[in-house]
Amino acid sequence: MQDHGRRQRPAVWAAAACFAVRVLEDQPQAGVLIHCSAGRRRSAMLAYAVLRLRGHDRARAAALVLRYRAGARLRAQRREVARYGAR
Repeated sequence: MQDHGRRQRPAVWAAAACFAVRVLEDQPQAGVLIHCSAGRRRSAMLAYAVLRLRGHDRARAAALVLRYRAGARLRAQRREVARYGAR
């Protein structure tokens, strides 16, 4: 995904989030590495989406992402994940 400081449409990240969720459900001992250059927007948003898809509420998912990536920015990303979840 390219990051130009704007919102990421679900078409760009949804397949990756669903893939991660499937791997974690099918192989509970597995881990999934989510990475981007700076680790502030794209990877944080994808990790947040995976957590939300796995049943964490908004606050818990955001707290987990921010706990492990303090510099993450989630404001716009949280809205995009919420819009995706509403579909």
